Amino acid sequence: MYGKCNMCANTELLCCDSSCTGDCLVCANDLPHLRFFDKQETVSYYCWKNKIDIVEGKKCNSVVKSLETTCLGDLIDQLQSLVSKACRHVFNVRHQFLQYRNLKGKLDDSSCLIHIDFSENYLCRYHSEIQSAHFGASHKQTTLHTGVLYVSQNDPVTFCTISDP
Repeated sequence: MYGKCNMCANTELLCCDSSCTGDCLVCANDLPHLRFFDKQETVSYYCWKNKIDIVEGKKCNSVVKSLETTCLGDLIDQLQSLVSKACRHVFNVRHQFLQYRNLKGKLDDSSCLIHIDFSENYLCRYHSEIQSAHFGASHKQTTLHTGVLYVSQNDPVTFCTISDP
């Protein structure tokens, strides 16, 4: 999935542009749903973009649906990059879960597995405090960490820790 072995190194999405001589892999497989295209053809598509607005002197982040225009060749290259990243991500997640499941299955009476997950940061606010306690860097923050303790083949024990603010 990282494109480093002999089987999957230098793999790309199959596409056939107008410069094809007819002997490429796509043409050899005779895929009727594909058409020849010009890599310089202009295409438009919608995508989600981060947008930063300044409202009353403050930065406001939002995500908006934006119409983008580019040439088809660049869009195919961008898609190839995103597919490659997605494949690596899915492979890593599957491999981690497989190893995690194997560890849980091999626990004996003298070993344990502790799975702790970062949960959430919470800001500590005080309703009756002076104004400076509600704004700026004076906020105290606390973090929750949830966890599960596996000992041998016994039932799992769940727990949660809270950090000092």
